[in-house]
Amino acid sequence: MKSFLRIVSTLILAGSAAAHASTSYAVTVANDKPTTIHVAGTFALVSDTIGMYVTSSPQLEDGQAGLVRNLVARDSEGALIDTEYAGKGDWRLVNAVAGQVVEIEYDIALVHGDYDWGPGIDEVAYRQDDGLFFTGFSLFVVPGYESSELVTVSFDLPEGWRASTPWLGVDAGDVGGDGDSGNSGDQTFRAAGMMDLVRNCLFLGTHLEETVSLEGFTFVLALGGEFKAQKQLFVDAMAPLLPAYVEMFGGMPNASRYLVVINPGSRSDGGAFPGSYSMLIKGEVTRESAAVWGHGIAHELAHFWNGHTIAPASGHEEEWFKEGFTDYLTIVHLARSGLDPWQVTSRKLENMARRYIVAKRLMGIEDSMRAAGADKHKKRFLVCGGGSLVAFALDVRIREATDNTAGLDDLMKAMYSEFGGVESSGARGRRYTFEDVVRLAGEVSGESQKAFFQSYVDGTEYLDVVPVFDAIGLRLTTMMDEFYLSERESATPAQKAMAVSIFGE
Repeated sequence: MKSFLRIVSTLILAGSAAAHASTSYAVTVANDKPTTIHVAGTFALVSDTIGMYVTSSPQLEDGQAGLVRNLVARDSEGALIDTEYAGKGDWRLVNAVAGQVVEIEYDIALVHGDYDWGPGIDEVAYRQDDGLFFTGFSLFVVPGYESSELVTVSFDLPEGWRASTPWLGVDAGDVGGDGDSGNSGDQTFRAAGMMDLVRNCLFLGTHLEETVSLEGFTFVLALGGEFKAQKQLFVDAMAPLLPAYVEMFGGMPNASRYLVVINPGSRSDGGAFPGSYSMLIKGEVTRESAAVWGHGIAHELAHFWNGHTIAPASGHEEEWFKEGFTDYLTIVHLARSGLDPWQVTSRKLENMARRYIVAKRLMGIEDSMRAAGADKHKKRFLVCGGGSLVAFALDVRIREATDNTAGLDDLMKAMYSEFGGVESSGARGRRYTFEDVVRLAGEVSGESQKAFFQSYVDGTEYLDVVPVFDAIGLRLTTMMDEFYLSERESATPAQKAMAVSIFGE
């Protein structure tokens, strides 16, 4: 999963000022071939500065904020307020004060596809034949992020279009009443605060929307292009994973209702948010190609727990855990569920080791895994490949130390219990540190894992994974960037039992 949360430092929050204002946004798409999208907002100021989150782009210094056009602000009497662009997605409202209610409006040029984006366009905005995809970060200019007051969001769309959002729909004349999703045709929604507004994605268009209930979860599927006809394949991929994740972590994630946006793309990629996730899939969606698109779905689903419900205190130093451990667990659960046959699982394990060795030996990345998280998109082979390799090695270490009675599942359950579980004595919302991971790994294994983490995660020592594969009866043969995994004929029953415990029969 990619990092999409970096609070713009100039948006200093003092939530009490906005507590009594009714915050609302109105989004207008003028026609079915739009070149811009129009947004109007009403809110109380936190300071004299409003802003849009900035996603990195090598061609746009101010990221998606550089595509905002014609921003104007007015006071509650309709008088214009002078605005000054302060750079990096911030606008200063001249002579405005905290607590003042203002109205703003602006256009956004729909040219996001002309630029490269650090985390990928699936976490910014794009247009398809079916409509428009946006993250809240790329759509809304806001006074700050901390307010938990309800935010009303309405959409004025061309005939035949609909808004698929992660928020509950409400009757336009009864904001705050009970509502369903957009399935009933409602075009007005309520977000549970500013973070819920901006840290999610949505799709506007003529796509297929269908609500599916699975294992206590509600998914609003928004499928575009040729993927409209593949709904059941996506549902079948999610169905066995959800109960397995609930069992592994020991409980539900923070939310149980999610929007899932899936569209064709020039490359396969995905991004998970607290109440939604987006995926772009290159190529056909068939059962035979599920090794790629199914992996993406499984990975993003796991992020609802590891990444959102269980969240790090550091802004980037634990990306190896968020992304790497999530990807290893994805491999494991796709194997256990039978969604991936062994020949696919073995290829994924080869790729996992290859990414790490390419990063260390061929790319020459000298950072530790923790330090590489600051530039994880360029150093993803170390962050993701290395992180997943650490997860695999730790899984085996725990099993060896406990005579195969515990494994990485138990560490994730301990992490959830302390940092995400609803029964953790008020711990929900606490954020973990590197030291917490080291401590809990030691508790689960019954022996200190401090030296292991200091050497390979916080340090830059090379992790030789060949003995790790040997320990579960597998042989990894390598030459430069070639990796071949096979079963060892001399594997002991105990080693084979460990492999079965990890990957299933």
